[in-house]
Amino acid sequence: MSKKRWRVGSFLDPQPDDLQFDDMVEACDAAYEMAKADHTNPIVVWTPNDQEHMLIYGLVVWFPAHCSMAEMFCEVEIFPYSWAWAKWPTDTCRKGQFCRVVVRSRRMNSCLLEFEDGYRVVTSRNGLRKRKGWS
Repeated sequence: MSKKRWRVGSFLDPQPDDLQFDDMVEACDAAYEMAKADHTNPIVVWTPNDQEHMLIYGLVVWFPAHCSMAEMFCEVEIFPYSWAWAKWPTDTCRKGQFCRVVVRSRRMNSCLLEFEDGYRVVTSRNGLRKRKGWS
């Protein structure tokens, strides 16, 4: 009897040709990469018991009610923007680094950005550019 494995696919039900992984983190990483390559189709991670673990659609990640908090926070972070300015918002050059908008203000075109290294700063949204491959 074969061991049940984590599966990743782009269908609403588990399929025999889904990618299979021994580890949840590997499956989540693969789902993230599939979502980056084609973020017009939903990508689903299935548990070894064929329960839906995570759904990625576009830049949004959903978890069903049965997931624990630890499982929710082991997901891969999605950073859909790159920073375009050289010296602002810090003294070090962050130009070209990937980031995401945590909070957005409508009044002054400002936002709270988080970079991949965890650094957060409030700055203008004018310095943001969409990452290549993200629409």
